[in-house]
Amino acid sequence: MKFVNLTPHDINIVRPGGVAAACGAYHWEFFPEGTELPEDVVSCPCECMVGVPSLELTIPASGKIARCKAEEEMVDSITVSEVWNGRVPIFRTSFGAVEVTDTATKAVEVFPEPEEDVVVYITSALVAERLQRADVVSPHTIRDAAGKITGCDGFVRFDTPPASTKDMSEFETDELLMLASFAWGHYDWCNCRNCQASDELARRGIASAS
Repeated sequence: MKFVNLTPHDINIVRPGGVAAACGAYHWEFFPEGTELPEDVVSCPCECMVGVPSLELTIPASGKIARCKAEEEMVDSITVSEVWNGRVPIFRTSFGAVEVTDTATKAVEVFPEPEEDVVVYITSALVAERLQRADVVSPHTIRDAAGKITGCDGFVRFDTPPASTKDMSEFETDELLMLASFAWGHYDWCNCRNCQASDELARRGIASAS
C-alpha cells in the first residue's frame, strides 16, 4: 500500500508495543505495554494473544497540499466596543470542491480518483470529511502533557462503511484460517472470534494450515 501525504507536514506515526487479544470479544483489541489485561482475556482458554512490537514511522510531505475551496459572505455584525466603529462583521464560510496545490509550481489540480487497495491519501480532517472516501484519511493525533501534537497513532476515516450481514457460516475459508491461526489446536471452545473460526472450520472438516 502506498501512502501519499497531502498535508504541509511530515506525518509521524508512533505506536507503543503491547499485546493484541481477541479473547472474550468478537474483535481484536490492543493493550499497550504496562496495561493490565481484563479478566476475560486472562482467563480465556484459547490464549488468542499476539505480541505487537512498537512502531515509529515517518511519512514525508509530498510537496502537494489538498485544501477545500472556501467562500465567505458577510451575514451580520456584532458590537465589540462602544467606541465609534466598534462593530465587526460576522462571516459565513462554505466549503466547496477539494483542490490539490503543488507547493513548488503553484499548479492546481483536481483531487486524484480512487485507486482501490493501491494508494491511501493523507489529508486534513476537513478534506477527508468533505470527500468521505475510503482511500482518504486524516491523522489521529496524540498530544503531550502540554497539549502539543507529538505525532499520530493511527488514522481517521469519514466514509460510511457498507452494511455487513455476514455471520460465521458465510465466512470464506481463507478468512476462517486467518482467524483461527492462533487458536487451532486448543480444544476448549470459548466465545471469542478465533475459537468460533476454529469451531466452524472443524464443522466443515477443514484442517488449519498452521
